[in-house]
Amino acid sequence: MSLLRLGGLALSALALALLALAADSAAAARARNPAPVRKAGYWNVSVTTNRSPAPRTRRVCVGAPLFRPRAANCATYSVARIKDAWVLDMDCRSPRGARMLLHSVTTGNLAAKYQTSASVQVSGALDPARNGRRAINVSWSYLGACPKGAAPSAVPVD
Repeated sequence: MSLLRLGGLALSALALALLALAADSAAAARARNPAPVRKAGYWNVSVTTNRSPAPRTRRVCVGAPLFRPRAANCATYSVARIKDAWVLDMDCRSPRGARMLLHSVTTGNLAAKYQTSASVQVSGALDPARNGRRAINVSWSYLGACPKGAAPSAVPVD
């Protein structure tokens, strides 16, 4: 499996899904605004960060629902529709105690092309290199149906 690098960190399928988190939410489904639904299929994903400004691009096959954090891990988790954007704010802890504060804004057409800009603050990670603030920008472009044999998931297929 290919991994993108985020500064000195590997950007796994879980990280890609987390970056896309603003596009779907169980909390929003219970709220007044229904959660946005991304089109299932094969997507081109381009990631830039303040630590790695050169775009890192992968193609992934994903289902319409996106990763959702377990409520037990997050003290705060809110998704709100503000004009033409979905705004996500969350304060979550990893099983090993690292804390992640995330604020992201997602705009665009979730069936064709959309962007997420996020600010992430990590503290308390066992690996000190993972701590600190990051600015992350992710662009998603729909390519079509998933390749034959590729099941929808957030795992890079090429």
